[in-house]
Amino acid sequence: MDGLNRIWLVGYSLGGNLVLKAAGEAGSSEATLADAIAVCPTIDPMQCAKALEEPRNWFYHHHFLTQLKMRVRRKAVLFPGKWDLAGLDRIRSLSEFDDRYTAPDGGYAMCLIPSPSLHSSIRHKMMPSFPTPCLLGR
Repeated sequence: MDGLNRIWLVGYSLGGNLVLKAAGEAGSSEATLADAIAVCPTIDPMQCAKALEEPRNWFYHHHFLTQLKMRVRRKAVLFPGKWDLAGLDRIRSLSEFDDRYTAPDGGYAMCLIPSPSLHSSIRHKMMPSFPTPCLLGR
């Protein structure tokens, strides 16, 4: 894989979900993939995005979306022509950003769990980052 002998994938939160997807797609066919670790992965990214967009989470949502926009701008400089930045400033929600950039770039037609032949670890804390009444039993 890109001239490397061994690689390890590590991701946190939404990044953990990306790691699980990549590891699941690679499975045992990618000999250089040594391990995959997902810390607090979002098992249901759609629900996570909806929770982020709730009014009570506006501060974090705004911060997260601003950071994502900055990241896609940096990536566009590194990989010219890969992302169309027209209209990026008009995106107002994580769902809009995901529809425009994350899903097409990450191939999110479906999420795959790593194959049993790949050693992987999932670490999860007891309380979700954005507790909702259904998660708290209310």
